[in-house]
Amino acid sequence: MAKQNRGAIFRNSAIITVVLCVITFALGFIKREFESSYYLKDKPEILEITNAEQILKKKDSVGNDKFVLLGDIRIADSEFCFGKGDDPFVGEFDGNGYTVYLDYEPDANDGYSLFGCIGEGGVVKNTRFAFGSVTAASDVYAGLANINYGVIRDCKIEFEKLKMRGNDGVYSPCVAVNCGTIANVVVSCAFDCNIVDEVYNTIAFGTVCAYNYGTLLSSVAVPTYIGLGCVDEEQILLSEKYANCSIAAVCAFTLTSALTSNSAAVLTHGVYTCDKNNEEISVYSSNAALFTGAVIFNDLGFDNRIWDLVEGDLNLIEG
Repeated sequence: MAKQNRGAIFRNSAIITVVLCVITFALGFIKREFESSYYLKDKPEILEITNAEQILKKKDSVGNDKFVLLGDIRIADSEFCFGKGDDPFVGEFDGNGYTVYLDYEPDANDGYSLFGCIGEGGVVKNTRFAFGSVTAASDVYAGLANINYGVIRDCKIEFEKLKMRGNDGVYSPCVAVNCGTIANVVVSCAFDCNIVDEVYNTIAFGTVCAYNYGTLLSSVAVPTYIGLGCVDEEQILLSEKYANCSIAAVCAFTLTSALTSNSAAVLTHGVYTCDKNNEEISVYSSNAALFTGAVIFNDLGFDNRIWDLVEGDLNLIEG
């Protein structure tokens, strides 16, 4: 009798063990499938980029990926955009010192730029962005990002020309609205605006950003202005003639809770450390005065391990 009981107990234990193994395996399988379906699909992908096609084929699925350039690339697809308002770019774009050439006129009809919206946690760094001549068809247009909630740092943005069609709107070769952080950025642009009647114009143009709700630090703007009725940029920035046009060398509007600090604008006749809304404006003796090691790498805080200064031109160090 005792042997029969022991045998029954052994058989029952064996059955229980098998059942537990099956349940454990099933739960593990379900867990893996669940993670695959809901978590792993959102796991950031690290992409080493050697050509634009690697980026373009991802289209709308670039949200949280990390891109690292291994060389210069050219983007000619005018419909491509890293992140939009309802699906912002929250990944990382590391240009590694290389250049992204935009060989198209970006479609400004919908207000999209290369990075339509950079979300919180999104980072764009170590990249030179080279645009050609662009005519903005909408009343809100920025070359790099329409709105930034993340971080843009150590970047160089160059526009051959940015032209608007109307007499109002919000424009910037870099960022239209900054709610995040912009630091160590150099932006050069020829802004073409044919103002007919300055009284009614409501233009907001900032070389680095038009509206700053966040933080803008240690950046350099190199703007030129076309079609504003005078060639003296000091008159454009300071004159009452353009009082209704917030045309600023660095940032058109800085909100009271925001910060625009330690930045400078290089103009044809001198270097300004502030824009027209500031009470005091410091002027260096010449353009070349700004591009010295003491000013760039000490006063403005540029890292000489990332930036290189050659004959007055500030360039990113590749790699």
